Formats: sequence, C-alpha cells, structure tokens
Amino acid sequence: MKAIRLEGALFQKAVSSRPKLIVVVGVWIIFVPWLVASGAVAISSILYPDGFASIVFFCVGMALSFVAVKIMFTVTHNYVARPAPADADRIGTRDKKEA
Repeated sequence: MKAIRLEGALFQKAVSSRPKLIVVVGVWIIFVPWLVASGAVAISSILYPDGFASIVFFCVGMALSFVAVKIMFTVTHNYVARPAPADADRIGTRDKKEA
C-alpha cells in the first residue's frame, strides 16, 4: 500500500511543478510503451471485432491512451514552459527592484 502512495505522489509532483529532466525522461519511458500497448488494443478491437467485448476493449484502450498522452503532455509542458528555479528567483528579484 505504501508503494502505491509513493508512486501516486511521484506522478502528482511530476505534473504539478517544473520537473527535472530525469523525471521527464522517466515519464516518457513509462508511458510510451503504455500508449503503444493501449493503442494496439484499441486498433485490434476495430480490426478484429468480437461483439460487445470489442467495444469494451476499444473504450478502455482509448481511455488509457488519453491518460498516457495527457500525463506526457503535462509533464513535458511543465518542463518547457516553466522557468527553472534559479531563473524564477532572478526574475522575481528583477521585478522587485523595478517597483
């Protein structure tokens, strides 16, 4: 149970603030295979339909693909868009001096 909480806290920290480069790489390493596998499930359920089960697998595959893309986008966007902590301090002091 403790490991699940720690993993959840890790992902929450990765998407809430500017992550380190190693975190961005780690998230991509974790979620790219997840995205490929869930996309393969969704595509295979379209190519080889098998009734209601295909609809369920397609929906699950698409939902998992969306989650993977959302997490990868958020972490990468936070890394690119937010300034590094040293830059943020420098920008904050510059604004205070001008006022």
